[in-house]
Amino acid sequence: MNSVLQSLLTLTPFVEELHKQSRLWYLCPPALPLILLSEVQSCLPSRNWARKKWTLVVFLTSVAGFHSEFRNGTQQDAHEFLSVVLQQLSSVSGEMKSAAAAETLSYTCPVEAHISFQMLNTRQCAGCGHESGRTEKYLNLSLVSKDSVSQGLLEYLKAEQLEYKCHCGASESWQRRSFSTLPK
Repeated sequence: MNSVLQSLLTLTPFVEELHKQSRLWYLCPPALPLILLSEVQSCLPSRNWARKKWTLVVFLTSVAGFHSEFRNGTQQDAHEFLSVVLQQLSSVSGEMKSAAAAETLSYTCPVEAHISFQMLNTRQCAGCGHESGRTEKYLNLSLVSKDSVSQGLLEYLKAEQLEYKCHCGASESWQRRSFSTLPK
């Protein structure tokens, strides 16, 4: 939790976007994850350890309410925690946009604006060359450990062979991934 929150809260544009939306939080009760993350961020420079501990416990309780794996207080994977936190923050986006529109305001989800990205998955038949594609939204990538991030990313984007029955009768195709959008 510590490493994830420190990393997330050092993303200045993300934190600025989070705080820009603060006047909307009280219009929409599901905004609690945003409020709590902001509280965690405001505690960082404090020397009041009791306040820091209480804020972190409340934040973790909120995350555990969204994902039961974090209820028991045992050691968990940082990547999983980051994924759950980002999903929880972005899950309130629709309600926040509706609440903002009702007040003739606008809402920009900090996760959608600064962290999420889209990947295009393209499948091509080895027989006839027919292509089909779909775009998916991502909050992170799970890369295979290599010598560098660049090598892990190249491995992730490498085309892979699939068994897929095409309308032409061929049963072999290739799938490749590419970025449609990048996170800020």
